Amino acid sequence: MRLLLLDPGLSSPYGHNASTVRELDLHVREHGGIELSVATHAGFDPASLGATGCRWRPHLRLHGYARFGTAGAPRAAAEAEWRECLALCVQDLDRMDLASFDGVWMPTAYPLHLAALAHVGLGMPALRVQVGVLMPPRFWAADASARVWLEELTCQSLRTAAGLARWRIYSETDRVRAGGLCLATPTLLAPLADAFRTRLDALRTSRAAAPASGIRTRFGFMGEPLARKGFTVVSQAVATGLPPHIELHLAMPTHHAARALVLHGRPPGLHIHALGTGNAAYFDALNDIDVLLALYDPGLHDEQMSGIVGEAIALGKAVLVGAGCEAILAFLRRWAPGSFRVAPASLEGLHAAWQLPPSVWASCRREAMAAAPRVLALKDVARHLRFMRQAADPQDAGRA
Repeated sequence: MRLLLLDPGLSSPYGHNASTVRELDLHVREHGGIELSVATHAGFDPASLGATGCRWRPHLRLHGYARFGTAGAPRAAAEAEWRECLALCVQDLDRMDLASFDGVWMPTAYPLHLAALAHVGLGMPALRVQVGVLMPPRFWAADASARVWLEELTCQSLRTAAGLARWRIYSETDRVRAGGLCLATPTLLAPLADAFRTRLDALRTSRAAAPASGIRTRFGFMGEPLARKGFTVVSQAVATGLPPHIELHLAMPTHHAARALVLHGRPPGLHIHALGTGNAAYFDALNDIDVLLALYDPGLHDEQMSGIVGEAIALGKAVLVGAGCEAILAFLRRWAPGSFRVAPASLEGLHAAWQLPPSVWASCRREAMAAAPRVLALKDVARHLRFMRQAADPQDAGRA
């Protein structure tokens, strides 16, 4: 099978974008049968991911995470500029000879690239296409005008895709919304090849025992230290001092970890983990905690899941979720009920969670352990590829 992975937002060797490429490449090397090409933004350096067997096509001119706004210009002028960007995306896809591939997989639906792919797809009914809608259109909007335009564009794209027999739209939350559209979807999480799913099984089993009496509860913040991911609250908590009965683990890319050390030093109970570009150190750090902190911005995560949350459950970890993060809560209620607690995304909310007795978090962890196998199955590369191989996934039966 000739497969094109389309990711104009791939920007660095860190994060889930890079992990998806690595894991798919690993799956190909484990099992064969796929010739993998990866299309990225023209500014991406494939060498940053190290040695892979991918055929790289860094030819896309619009970056996937480009944001859109009027910047003070009249809306009509701004929309004309946005339409020019869309035309650029269509041109780039036309030049890629998509008909030469058996399938196209876009793990993240960037609004303009999704619209371009839907436009091209109308003229190529035989092409199999799989798209992951992971974030709401407003993620890319810098102002209200752009938000309306992006919502309408994405709604139109999804309606087009829903009418194409060889397209599959999936999400991390069972459904996607754009404009007036609500579309039920299969649920899939960022893929892992067999080797890493086996590793997560082994890591989870090694930490299955309940912590001994008197051992501190270990809370953890994972990933980029962004305000929308609750890092401001975590920083405030460090500044006010950590309670003696908890540990706080911060695991983040190396350059951010160095900055965290400068800002916070090493007060009692604080542990800072510098993460490299691969998955191994990240999963080891995630396995070193009891409770994942997901006190995210509800203004975005009312419709957006977090890949880290799914991976925490796959390792049997409890989750502290910010109130109003409805997409994360909906996922946990369906796939890992009882594994989480909810608190306001504030310093007061975090302090209140830290005062809960250890038995509460032990109970959450038991539920997470029970849910882990079914959540880890959502990360199976083979499940992602079943549709591309024209094979039915039983989980998709009856879904839109």
